[in-house]
Amino acid sequence: RNTTKQGVIDEYFRQYMYAATHPQVDILAHFTWWNHWEKDVDSNPFLSMDVITPSMRSELECALKENNVAFEVNVSEICVEYGEKPESYSDEYLSYCKELQDKGIKLAMATDLHDRHITGKYDHPNELFDKYKIDVDKFWKLK
Repeated sequence: RNTTKQGVIDEYFRQYMYAATHPQVDILAHFTWWNHWEKDVDSNPFLSMDVITPSMRSELECALKENNVAFEVNVSEICVEYGEKPESYSDEYLSYCKELQDKGIKLAMATDLHDRHITGKYDHPNELFDKYKIDVDKFWKLK
């Protein structure tokens, strides 16, 4: 197992592409890499969406669109104060979600919250969706 920064990026990208092209997948969930870094948080190179190269973004976007797979907007990534991510991460993440929606890729809202008592920076994610002009009416819905 290659645990270098590039090795982790390559492996996660491989897994995301597999999921995005699998016929039984409706939503690509947990599009995050930062929390799997096994080293100290201060040295975490994954606290920015910049680790995803433009060519990786393009390939993934094509796979999502061609296979009608939605992209999960993970509310715990944007609303919860874990203290492990810089404020800029939420901005990059939501900007990427808006970019995907503008390209015709459906978004699906989900959460990773494991406790109803977890407090966040926002009372409701709609505040953030409005700020980034993400249209919740276009979100993926179970058929």
